Amino acid sequence: MPTMKSQIRSWIAPCLSLVLAVLLPWGQLLAATPVVILDAAGLPLPDAVLVVPGQSGPAPAGPFIVDQVDLTFVPHVLVIPVGAEVVFPNSDRTRHHVYSFSAPNQFELKLYRAKDAPPVKFDEPGIVELGCNIHDEMKGYLFVTRENVFGVSDAQGKVVFNDLAAGASEVIVWHPAMGTAAPQHYALAPEIRTDIRPVRPDPAPKSDLRDRLRRFKTQATEPAGD
Repeated sequence: MPTMKSQIRSWIAPCLSLVLAVLLPWGQLLAATPVVILDAAGLPLPDAVLVVPGQSGPAPAGPFIVDQVDLTFVPHVLVIPVGAEVVFPNSDRTRHHVYSFSAPNQFELKLYRAKDAPPVKFDEPGIVELGCNIHDEMKGYLFVTRENVFGVSDAQGKVVFNDLAAGASEVIVWHPAMGTAAPQHYALAPEIRTDIRPVRPDPAPKSDLRDRLRRFKTQATEPAGD
C-alpha cells in the first residue's frame, strides 16, 4: 500500500511538469526580433517610437545624448527611461537656447555653446517636445517611459528588439505626427501597419536644365537654314 509520502511525490511530479510547461516559453528570450512599422499608406515610417510593455530586466543605462548639428536636433526622436539624464551638446558654431514647455518635464538651457549646458533629468513619463528659443525651425522629441524595452524606427521603418521575452504580444507606438495624442497599441508582429499619416516633404521640382541642354545640342547639330 503506497504511503502518504509516495502519494504526495506522485502528485508533485505532474504538477511541476505542468507549471514548467506553462512558464518556460514565457521565460525564454529571443535573441533578435525585427519589426517594421508602416504608415497609413503602407510606407516605412521612420522616427516611430516602439515600446514593448511588461518586459523584465534593467532599462538601458545610456548615455542619452541629443546633439545639435546644422540647426537640427540629432537624433530627432529619442526614447529614455524615467529618471534618465539627457545631455544636450551644441556642435554648431552658433549658440542655442534649448527648452521644453511639455508638462511635467519643462526645462530650459539658456544660450550656450559646445558642452557648457548641464544634463537634464526627466523624472516623469510622457512626450517632451524640444525647441530652440533662437531657431524656431528646430524641433525634437523625447519619449519618457517606465518600460524597459523600446526603440526608434530607422529610415526603413525598422526596429530590432534584443532579448525580448517569447510571450510578448503587444507594442505601443507613437510618432511625432501624432503630436500630444496618446500612443497607440498594436499586436506585436514582424510588420505593423498603423493609421499614422506623417507630413512628408513635397518632392523637389524637376529641373528643366537637362531638357534645355538637350534642345541646345539638337540645335547645334542641325544644319543651318538658307
